[in-house]
Parts: sequence; C-alpha cells; structure tokens
Amino acid sequence: GKCVTTIYSDEDGETFEVRTCDCDSASNGVDFFVGSSCEYMATSLCPASAKASFCVNGGKCQESDVCDCELPWKGNHCEFPVDAKDPPGYHSESSSNRAKDYDPLTECNLKCMNGGVCVQGAKDLGIFRDSIKDIAHLNQTYAEDQFAHCACTSGWIGLTCENKVEVCGDNQHLCFHGSKCISDTNANRGYSCDCSHANDTVGVDGEVGIFAGDA
Repeated sequence: GKCVTTIYSDEDGETFEVRTCDCDSASNGVDFFVGSSCEYMATSLCPASAKASFCVNGGKCQESDVCDCELPWKGNHCEFPVDAKDPPGYHSESSSNRAKDYDPLTECNLKCMNGGVCVQGAKDLGIFRDSIKDIAHLNQTYAEDQFAHCACTSGWIGLTCENKVEVCGDNQHLCFHGSKCISDTNANRGYSCDCSHANDTVGVDGEVGIFAGDA
C-alpha cells in the first residue's frame, strides 16, 4: 500500500495532516490486501456488478453492497468482528451475519481535545501500537457509542487526543503522559523517560494523577 496524506482543519482554522493507506497497489503478486493499514488479505474479489468489490476473512461476493460473511465476521466486506459494537447507521441481519446501510458519512460528534478532529472509523495506532498494547486507556481505537475516533495533532494521543506523548529520536522510544525523552546509553534503544513531570494529561491543566515506568 501507499501512504496518503489528507489535510484537516480544526474549528480554529488550524490545519494538520492525517496519514492513511491507499491499498489499490497492496499486492504480493498473487494476493491483494485491504484494511486501514492494508493488513487483511482479500479472500474474494467481486465482479464489477457487485458493489462490495472485495471480501475479506472468508466472505463471499453477492450481487449487493455487502459480502456474505462467515463467523466470527460481519460488515460490508466482513472486516468487523461480530462482537464489535455496530457503528451508527449500521444494521445487522442476525440470521445471515450480514450488515447493511453503513454510512461512512454519518455525523461525527466526538468532543476532540487539543486540536484533534473527529473522523469516522477506527484509529490506526501506527508507531504507538507496540508500546501501548497493554495500556487500556491508550489502546482504544474507536468510541463505544459510535464508530469514530479523533485524529490527533502531533504530541497528543488517545481516543479524544487527551494525553501527551513525546517521540524520542527516530521513533526509537515513546514517553507518555507528559514525561520527557532523555538520552540513556544504558537503555535498550538509547532513550528513557523522565517521569518527574508525568501526569494524566487532560487538556492543558488536567493533572489528575502521576505515572512512573520506562515510558
């Protein structure tokens, strides 16, 4: 796949970039891949007459806008686990495990902080994925009540961009909750975090807790 940069504007007129993946060229010469990071291998390519165009996770093409999905998957392309909360405007047919009428343009109304902008879909955690996989409050990729997240400006992370993050060096280490990168020759990747200023940052002044650890 290829990176695509989209320019968004916040309510104050400030602009920032959000990077996503264009999966049109995501292929190993035999198989094609789709998903927010082109991570799913397409298991069925649909004819031009079928609106779905592709199905993943074993789904089968139909002459409609949705794929016929196998458990435990649902969605227009069988891209969502069945236990995931349905997005607004997304109606499942329980008898056949299919979902219809998902509108990606459904109004997005999350209250984003620190310059973030509400975006439909799940958040791609990118370079943060490995570092936050065990940190529940940072690992949430979409809101429980709607299939949306906040695209954050540089230096912020979280579903609504409520927590500070600092990237050390060339993505070598991450420091969360307002902690600062410090060069450390004894550390695995040459950096550690100064946690003396780490707090549960909510907005600019929301100091409601303190943190310790290697990040």
